[in-house]
Amino acid sequence: MTLSYGVLALTILGGMYGLVRMADSFLLGAGTLLLDALVDGFFYVFARVLAESIYVLLDIEEDTRLT
Repeated sequence: MTLSYGVLALTILGGMYGLVRMADSFLLGAGTLLLDALVDGFFYVFARVLAESIYVLLDIEEDTRLT
């Protein structure tokens, strides 16, 4: 398990390094990575809220059916 996490981390770091190298400047590459992390964070929060709201709706339906 630890080896797979190590390989995953090396792959991610290698991809980040490649993106920064392909960009015209370090700041452009770093900004792209920062924006990507920000968008991923927003998507995670959105998916989490959506999943929680579905869970609440299913819980309400179950409570209604039991009464």
